[in-house]
Parts: sequence; C-alpha cells; structure tokens
Amino acid sequence: MDFLMTSPLPVPYTKRHTTISDQIKLLEKRGMSIGDKRIAAFWLSRVGYYRLSGYWYELREQDNSTLKPHRKDNFKPGSNFSDVVNLYLFDENLRLLMLKAFSPIEVALRARTMHVLAKINDKAYLDTTFFETRFTQPLQNNTNSLYDNWLEKIKSSVERSKNETFLDHFFTKYCHPTDPEWWKTLPLWMMVDCWDFGVLSKCCSGLKMPWCAKIASAFGPIPGYILQSWIYTLNNARNFAAHHRRIWNRSWNVPSPHMPALNEMGGYFVHITAIHKTKSPIQKSNYMLLAIIKYFLIWTVKDSGQSWALEIKGLLDNFPSAFGGAKKLGFPVNWEKEPLWNL
Repeated sequence: MDFLMTSPLPVPYTKRHTTISDQIKLLEKRGMSIGDKRIAAFWLSRVGYYRLSGYWYELREQDNSTLKPHRKDNFKPGSNFSDVVNLYLFDENLRLLMLKAFSPIEVALRARTMHVLAKINDKAYLDTTFFETRFTQPLQNNTNSLYDNWLEKIKSSVERSKNETFLDHFFTKYCHPTDPEWWKTLPLWMMVDCWDFGVLSKCCSGLKMPWCAKIASAFGPIPGYILQSWIYTLNNARNFAAHHRRIWNRSWNVPSPHMPALNEMGGYFVHITAIHKTKSPIQKSNYMLLAIIKYFLIWTVKDSGQSWALEIKGLLDNFPSAFGGAKKLGFPVNWEKEPLWNL
C-alpha cells in the first residue's frame, strides 16, 4: 500500500504504430547504416521493429553521465543493420540447437523418473510419501498445496492427450466413463508420456532427496540437489526457446542453477566453478546453460553429444564480430578444450 501511495502517477503511453518506411527513416536518423532498404524492409516486416530492438540494443550509445547509466536512442558510429540481422539469425540457430538437445534429455529424464518410482508404486504420483512435506502441505492462505497444483497440471496434461491411441484404448477398456477421477487410473509408465517438461520439473522439485539421488544416478556423478536445480533451469530455458524468446545475452538467474563443488561431477565443471569463485557471472550465463545441456547429452545420446558440441562450435565461429566474441555469452577462454566438450 505504501508503494502505491508514494509512486508517481504513470506516464500516458503515446507512441503510435509506424510504417516500415518510417521505421527505416527513424533508424537512419539515429545513426544506423541501413544498406539495402528492401532487405531491411523484409526483416522489419518479418520479425518486427520491437523484436529486433532487443538485438540492436548493445549498438546504442550509453549515457554514463547520470546516476543510473542508460542507453541513448542514437547508435554508435559504424552500426549496421546487417549486423543486427546476423545476430538475430545467430540467436535463432542457437535456439534451434537448444530445442534439438532438449528432446532426448526430456525423454530420458521422464523414463528414468518412471523406472525409479514405478518400481515401488505403479501410481507413485498419487503417493505423498515420495514427496517432501514442503511440497504436500497447504500453502499459506491457501487450501491447496504445491502437490495439489501439480496434480491439476497432470490432469490437464492427460486431458490434452486423451485422444492418443494408447490412452483411448486404456480408458475405454479399464475406466468407467462416469468416473470423476478417471485420469488417476493410469499407471505411471503411461502417465509420464503425457507430462511436459514443466510437470517433470515440478515432480523432481517435490521429491524427497533419496528419490532424486536414484534418478540422478542414471546421469553420471550428479548429486540429487543439483539434478533438481538443473532440471528447473532446463525447463525455464526450454520455455524461452519454444516460445521464440531471445537467448542471446540472457542472464539465467531465476534462480541461478546450483554450482557443483570442485570435487563433484568428475571434474567436468571444475573450470566453471573456478571462474565462479572470482565473482564472475558465469553461473548465470548462456555458457553455463549450454554446459548443463552438454552434460546431460553425455548420458542420453549415443555420441555423448559430440555432434551437437561441434554444431555449437561451428555456430560460435560465425558469431557477429560487431557484438564481440564468445565471451559475450559467458564462454571462458579455451572452453572448447575442456573435457566436457571432448568426450
């Protein structure tokens, strides 16, 4: 309430829609070299001025004269629209490579979760003894718990998938059509095929640590608590990638993924942990995210993710020089020589 009383009144938003031609003129007025206007018009119409503005942001001059430095509207000398397009295409290709990797990782994590839990109870998702109290107890000022909310998401995921042949057959044969809890008849090994990455992430975040450790044991020397953190990070990144959000120069910090100790995980992350000790933001960087992906690929694809690693290296070779090198994405010096990338 105090915030509402002391905050200034909002400023009316007065900007209007502009034509592609006017957008090009505005960019030129602010110092952007456009080159072929037909090509610029194509990209502005295909991608949109506002979306592209996230890619030319770093080409804008910075005003350091105020208490809080900010970007000016004008561009730095030598700013070219073609560099913006190249950065956009780089980001698009990086996003596609991430989505390519998420698929086998998600499937493997779902399968491992199912094998660990269904071995004990074929409907483990209904058994609260598998989950932490913080997950199953009611939320403050709310009758539902995180577990209750998770079950609702499971129900929704089954409803979206119920026309799949295997589910249609199961419900027709084994479930009464008037049963209000029809979806709870599914055994876990069928249920997990309906889960998206978000449902899987919520499951792992709520499981008691011994169960997380059992799931983690299929993915090398990764502790259960790190598995929980990294699945959350992967799910967050997958949502960004799947919804075409900008990946370039993003800080993955809501929350930051846990860092392994120097003596954890076979030394694959020693170089990251060592850099992190120097107060570097590497923990929140794109490099950290890609390193996590590469780690899981070691245990989920036949070539340990080497073909994917080569694609990442090839993409970085074409990083637009106007925006710096791989360091801008958090990549440390000689990263490509680290054991993680050469298995």
